[in-house]
Amino acid sequence: MLTLEIIVNYLLFGCLFTILVDLLTEHARRKGMNIPSAAEWTWDTKILAICIWPLGAIMFVGGFIITYFFYNHKNKKK
Repeated sequence: MLTLEIIVNYLLFGCLFTILVDLLTEHARRKGMNIPSAAEWTWDTKILAICIWPLGAIMFVGGFIITYFFYNHKNKKK
């Protein structure tokens, strides 16, 4: 029973991660940020993200930190 709980929790966190990324992408689009069409997630991409969400979370956090701290400060100096 414990193994089933671990699998369900893992997939639940994957679903929550995918929903969070979708919400943040829509929020960025509404704020006027240019979201490239290659960044759009299809159902295949979403299912893959649910399965390997820890890697996606690491990449998301790393990209967010780089964008927020490095690109925003470069644009403010101009």
